[in-house]
Amino acid sequence: MISRDRAIIASCIIVITALAWMYLIHLSAQNMTMPMVASWSATDYFFTFAMWSVMMVGMMSASAAPVLLLFSGMQKNRGGRTLDGTVLLLGLGYLIVWVGFSAFAALAQLALHNAAVLSPSMATTSSILGGVVLLLAGVYQLTPVKHACLRQCQSPLGFLMSNWREGRKGALVMGLEHGKYCLGCCWALMWVLFVVGVMNLAWVAALMAFILIEKFGRSGVYVARLNLDISIPVLTIAATLLVVVTGLLNFSVFVRQLRASREQLETARRLLENARQGPEILLVQRAMSETSDHLKIMIEKPYLRPYFYDGKAWTSGDTASPDEVKAMAELLLNNFASAIIHSAAFPQYPVRSVEQTIRFHLRNSPAMREFLIEGFERFQLAGLPLLVLKNETKEATEQDLKTLITAAADDPREKARRESLLAHLRAIADADPLELAKYTLHP
Repeated sequence: MISRDRAIIASCIIVITALAWMYLIHLSAQNMTMPMVASWSATDYFFTFAMWSVMMVGMMSASAAPVLLLFSGMQKNRGGRTLDGTVLLLGLGYLIVWVGFSAFAALAQLALHNAAVLSPSMATTSSILGGVVLLLAGVYQLTPVKHACLRQCQSPLGFLMSNWREGRKGALVMGLEHGKYCLGCCWALMWVLFVVGVMNLAWVAALMAFILIEKFGRSGVYVARLNLDISIPVLTIAATLLVVVTGLLNFSVFVRQLRASREQLETARRLLENARQGPEILLVQRAMSETSDHLKIMIEKPYLRPYFYDGKAWTSGDTASPDEVKAMAELLLNNFASAIIHSAAFPQYPVRSVEQTIRFHLRNSPAMREFLIEGFERFQLAGLPLLVLKNETKEATEQDLKTLITAAADDPREKARRESLLAHLRAIADADPLELAKYTLHP
């Protein structure tokens, strides 16, 4: 059953999105067009900025739903109030980023207006410019920056776990950071509106649907392939537009290009269908990445290996600095925590195949064990499973939790959270890391 707090948050998002779309539909019904004057006044710019801001709210509010719901749940698990000001500040930080983008988009529209390349429907009148925009949007879909931002959007659990900050200011900063990743994921798609018409609501809705599918469709498993599948026809169509408008090819060549485009679209559809037949492959790859990202650093800095493979504790005079050892311990624990949480969220995630790796490092690295105890509050969702993998017996895990409860005496909420973890651990017969991860995710 959906909790009251989650229902309120979801309802607010739905209402905000609906109001934004009602305003956009109203503007469209009024046949809103760009003012065809020699130069814009401050009022013209303000209303254009307002239009973009409302459009971004309507398109992107739904994308923030998972991180807002997870954040409220984590606040509740920590013993605090779910619907306090921090949830609003997290959402505010997210919207600030997109409102800032709206200001930039309005400036871009002003520049295109001054260059006399926009129609009254706010679509570019330059075929070459339109082709370039489509081409660049398609190319950006394949870049490492795009995929890095997309990974953060696809994994709100991992984002909150890696970027957690306390207090109202921390919530606002997390909202700004999540908005930054969302902007990095979607900004290029927004420029497509200058090709199809800024107030073309059918395309606005299509882009919104694509963004939601890209981020959350089928739990994000196929998104990496989806980007490639969509980018192939985008690149093809954009290239065809450029060829046609520059007059380099005659009509018969244009027809052949269209036929080639249809063939590539069919190929893209087949690739996507093949991807749907084996989603476990991506999950296996992700699991291996999250438990082996550190190997490159270990190869580049072999003097760090003993601290994580041979049970060596750092001592004064060692080649490695204490900061290096601590940073590596933090990297490993963050990756392992992400693997554990994904195992709880996605049944296909092969945590059993990497459980031994996590257990080995925790039991052979004093630095990791020390960082886990000292920074236990950072691992809100994976702390208990990591403690179980660290220890050989359930009794040893209980003793760790007692120590952690004592250490949190000055933080009532954190102390209460740790006490609840200890009570749950005592109440179960088998301390299975995967089941404990599911418990912390859905207590």
